[in-house]
Amino acid sequence: MMSALIDGELRPAEKESLTRHIQDCGDCRKLHHEMLAVHDLFTAAGQHKAPRGFSKKVMAELRTERKSYSIFPVRIPLFLKLAEVGFAIAIVIVGIISGNILVMNVHSLEKARGIESSFSLDAFDPAPPDSLAGAYINFTEVRNER
Repeated sequence: MMSALIDGELRPAEKESLTRHIQDCGDCRKLHHEMLAVHDLFTAAGQHKAPRGFSKKVMAELRTERKSYSIFPVRIPLFLKLAEVGFAIAIVIVGIISGNILVMNVHSLEKARGIESSFSLDAFDPAPPDSLAGAYINFTEVRNER
């Protein structure tokens, strides 16, 4: 909204409200003064015409850059790529093994059942009874029981 205030794009009520806030809030006042200083710099700067043929030179340069651009600007040796893949596979294997060890270290069957039940979605009511969806479910359940 600060930019809109500086550019004069706010409605009178919004401008008055924001101006009052800026007077009361030190942080916003500081930000407003900084933004005003930047705005004043841009408005004080003169406009310069680009040299003749500037846009054509820039567009030609962009075309040559697009042709020379590569996804992999530096060639990576094959053994480094294989090492990366091997490292990723090793991480996955370590994760699987550690997961199995954690599951096997569960001391009691009841503890395992408690963990399984904590992942159950039965505790959540899909549609509260006093909602429109709850009323629809109640209506359709009554019809299905007949």
